[in-house]
Amino acid sequence: MSHRPILRLVALTPLLVALLPRFTAHADQRIYLPFAFGPACNFASPPHGPTPGPLPTLAARRWQHLRPANDVQAMALDPRTGDVWSVGIDGVAKRSRDGVSRTSFTAAEGMGAGMGRDIAVAQDGTVWVTDGDLWRRRPDGRWVAIETPVIAEHVAVDRSGGIWVGGSSGAARLGGECGWESPVRGFPFVSTASVTDILAAANGDVWVATEGRGAVPTGVAVRRADGRWESFDSADGLRIELGPIPMLAERRDGQIWALYSTQKYSDALERMVAFADVLGNIGRWSPASMDGVRLGANETGLHAIAFDRAGRPWFGGRSGIYVPDDDDSGRWNFEVPGRGVAWASGFILDADGVAWVGSGTIARRLPDGTWREEWIGGPEFARAVAVDGAGVWMDTKRLGADGKWQDWSEGAPPLLREINDIALAPDGVWFATENGIAHRTPDGAWTHFTAPDALGGGNVSRIVAAADGSVWAVAQGMSTEVFVTRNRPDGRWEPHSAATGLPSGGVRDVAIGGDGAVWVGIEDGATRHVASLQPDGSWTDVAMPVDLRTGGIPQMVGDASGALWLFSTEHGLVRRAADGTWDAFAGQPIVDLSLRDPSDRPHVPILAIGPDGSAWIGGRSGEVRVRRPDGAWRSLMLLDLSRARDIAIGPDGRGWMTMGDGGSPRVVEVGP
Repeated sequence: MSHRPILRLVALTPLLVALLPRFTAHADQRIYLPFAFGPACNFASPPHGPTPGPLPTLAARRWQHLRPANDVQAMALDPRTGDVWSVGIDGVAKRSRDGVSRTSFTAAEGMGAGMGRDIAVAQDGTVWVTDGDLWRRRPDGRWVAIETPVIAEHVAVDRSGGIWVGGSSGAARLGGECGWESPVRGFPFVSTASVTDILAAANGDVWVATEGRGAVPTGVAVRRADGRWESFDSADGLRIELGPIPMLAERRDGQIWALYSTQKYSDALERMVAFADVLGNIGRWSPASMDGVRLGANETGLHAIAFDRAGRPWFGGRSGIYVPDDDDSGRWNFEVPGRGVAWASGFILDADGVAWVGSGTIARRLPDGTWREEWIGGPEFARAVAVDGAGVWMDTKRLGADGKWQDWSEGAPPLLREINDIALAPDGVWFATENGIAHRTPDGAWTHFTAPDALGGGNVSRIVAAADGSVWAVAQGMSTEVFVTRNRPDGRWEPHSAATGLPSGGVRDVAIGGDGAVWVGIEDGATRHVASLQPDGSWTDVAMPVDLRTGGIPQMVGDASGALWLFSTEHGLVRRAADGTWDAFAGQPIVDLSLRDPSDRPHVPILAIGPDGSAWIGGRSGEVRVRRPDGAWRSLMLLDLSRARDIAIGPDGRGWMTMGDGGSPRVVEVGP
């Protein structure tokens, strides 16, 4: 299989951004293959290959992708079972041959590939994935990373079991007895030629397409099963003036095709035309007949090809699939697989005649011509996260302890598209939304609370569950005078505002302590207050040091010891212990998450406290600050510099985070 055009690459800002941190982030999973030299391995050592021996294990917290693998870049068939494997920006997935079962492989199985490029399945069922390096799925289901001597974007497995990888820095082969072969012996082009695709043919040949640089032309090379190399360029009929060859393909009878991504406008035909060359029996390439492929006006060239049982080519483009017409030989019909498949970045025709097309998700075209989308459950985007011992909730999706996603949105009100916060309580899950509060009971029943039951239909920014079964919520921009409200265990709503004893001003947050304490943060002009709920239902203004009564209080959190934590935009992290003493943690680093103006102290909206007493602070520009219980501070940088929108720490100490700029949910793991 070959790499297809990378989707959403702009958001990740070049491959190097994702590749650089991985050399340390997954050191405990990486394996290093030593080089062997002798009669069977007569080649030079690569200038920058893997180093024999393991690197030290890093006992560090690290971010990893969690979102199910729906954004597909490439696909491959398991030759034994017919299962379909896919890889993409969000990880690796497997779908059964009948399309019934779907499995997403992520951090739980050791898969740390954050931006997969290509995938191949060997004859013995071993799965190989590239993301700059090489990943292998072991027989026990775990994934391990293998460092490669070249940037690994494309991968193929030859008939002898050799693993071929290639990319912008050249090609290399991993053999069972010799380790890495780089440069590849006998390769007819320069060893650092940019590889655009690798194809392992059924007869044992391995084909490599390269993109020219400077005086080095574009070409195609083949390593025959007996080890001989041959090369092809314009003298052999290849139309290399059309540009790079993004894909090589083999027809069932062994014929080799080279597909060009170039398209041109034909004045004679008044339409866009695409190009492919076919290798003939006499060793020359000739143009493939594609007159019946009528490209759409928005097409940017074909970049995927597959062959059916009759040997007819099917093509994939930017907007859909070009399917051969059963009644008109030499004509192709244009079909759109589905809303989630806008770009054929992965394309397979299996032995049952089913076409599998991948892009944002995967769609199947059954032999009767009907399309079915194959989405893997899990949040495409989540605003809020909550976690307990039973699982993790990201908006209305739940990840259970078994690693399976469950969608709880059935029967939910439409307002759940705008979730601000989640609270887990014995009576179910509570959602704070931009239009009130929604509650889902364990049996799946939904209730939507708005005026006059709760918050006047206001924008609810925060919701917290207390140990006694109460749920507290904060709303902003409401039509009534209610600022914070409590849903009592008996189901009654209890509003609290200045009329019921709260200090005047606007409520910004509410926090619950492990001992049952309730605090409310209030901003009154330039003055900040913290009010505490008394046993008789009255409110007391908590005494604060004078120098802490200024600065915003974007979020407050109570911990199991009865301490109150808050983050002040002027003073940073602050804690009030259960005995009433305040600590502003002198000497703490400035949390500046705004790269545009270093002099501007930013508004940091996220604060979470772990069961060990560690404090997590997240905000813009891809950084999360952590204060350990021993007082040490550390910085966690996110790979794509996304803004942390919500963080939750589970009973086991693992942290879960959602992104605020359209990025995916991620999981923080603690190294050994």
